[in-house]
Amino acid sequence: VHLVLGRALHLSRTLGEAAELTPLLRWDDPDDPPHTAAEILHGLDVTWQVITGSLLRGAPPDALPEAEALLIQTIWGLLDHDLHHAGDLSLLFGAAGLPGVEI
Repeated sequence: VHLVLGRALHLSRTLGEAAELTPLLRWDDPDDPPHTAAEILHGLDVTWQVITGSLLRGAPPDALPEAEALLIQTIWGLLDHDLHHAGDLSLLFGAAGLPGVEI
């Protein structure tokens, strides 16, 4: 849940209001119920769709306006954050005899 919420918050700060992210931003509300694995996977899919859509609308790297450069920095920040969690998950999966996470 932390990973999905963190991505949604970072993207919202960079992109402004995005309708797809609004439900994910409520995951931190005190009255929000626990989320299932399927909901978490859906949240990850939604955030990656927003990232992919933003990148596909982008400009060539040598012509990035300031807003696009900020988006790229945000995406790198999200990847840096995700790598940490992938390592945590791989360690836990390995302890259970399961294959690790590939990013």
